[in-house]
Amino acid sequence: MATVRPRKAEGIDGTARALTVCVRTLLADVACVHERRLFGRDAFFVRGYLCVTAGGGRLMCRIDPSRHAEWVSEPGCAPMRMRGRIVRGYLDVDAAALPDRRRLERWIARALAFNATLPARSR
Repeated sequence: MATVRPRKAEGIDGTARALTVCVRTLLADVACVHERRLFGRDAFFVRGYLCVTAGGGRLMCRIDPSRHAEWVSEPGCAPMRMRGRIVRGYLDVDAAALPDRRRLERWIARALAFNATLPARSR
């Protein structure tokens, strides 16, 4: 796992920072996790693929595109947009919609399940 340096909290209440710490903790026992900054957030790559990001009071999850329409309707969820276009298979989840560890674990599990379906990357 990559060396992690502490960063200052994002936002006044530190919610974004707390979310990053929780994601990091949940991924601690997952093999092949690397962390780096991406899109102004803390990004977590699993097996060489972007899996989740945390920051700005949101969690972004890379999920199965075939489940996108189903899961985007859940509370606090919105499609991720890049240059004004919706990117299927990526959802932004507002941190306020993750009031407990169980809900965060569910989103992380969804992202990890999709990640497991991707082909192995040669490095």
